[in-house]
Amino acid sequence: LHGELVMTYWVIEEMSVTKQKYVVESYTKEGAIELYSTTESVDEEHISDSVFSIYAINLFEYQQTYKNSPQMDWIGSSMVLNPR
Repeated sequence: LHGELVMTYWVIEEMSVTKQKYVVESYTKEGAIELYSTTESVDEEHISDSVFSIYAINLFEYQQTYKNSPQMDWIGSSMVLNPR
């Protein structure tokens, strides 16, 4: 195919690191660990967005892994779920 662009599927992975502090009341360390996931954090600090990767996948990989996965799309200023 001369001069014709072919669409490629790209997977972009981004990981951001956020530090959160929780204060829970418990008799044991194990009890505190169980409680924190249902407790609101008292402090949150954004650390980094430095981990980023992008790689191409073929049509078979797309169909097997991503085709029926919901993806988040930007519409205006809010994010909405876009089942593709």
